[in-house]
Amino acid sequence: MYGHLSPETLQKTVSYLWGSNCKAYLVEGEDAIAKLVVIAGKNFSANECDVKSIRHMFGNRLPGSEYRNAIHRPTTPEEARRDLEILGFH
Repeated sequence: MYGHLSPETLQKTVSYLWGSNCKAYLVEGEDAIAKLVVIAGKNFSANECDVKSIRHMFGNRLPGSEYRNAIHRPTTPEEARRDLEILGFH
């Protein structure tokens, strides 16, 4: 999920996620992943997402390249299955 981050940034990200008010939701339906990518934002960086996306409206980049993109979403069925397992959806 966060394999592209440095160990230091990953630790900061995990600390932020576990120390904040995070919610997990299961989105199902035809083309759910593709639709969620559009709604959430196609890019990791909030500044590179469509202005009507959740990431653009609510995400930000903090000093030191730490991203808070406001929402996580899978981009493939395999990633979705892994995320569901990590989050405890069975």
